[in-house]
Amino acid sequence: MKYDRFNTNKMYTLLYILSKIRTFDYYNIHLC
Repeated sequence: MKYDRFNTNKMYTLLYILSKIRTFDYYNIHLC
């Protein structure tokens, strides 16, 4: 149970970071 929760948190963190990078790229492209 603990490991599952840890893995889920890790996955969400990864998705969060990826979405941040995506948003950054999006703004970068549209501001250039």
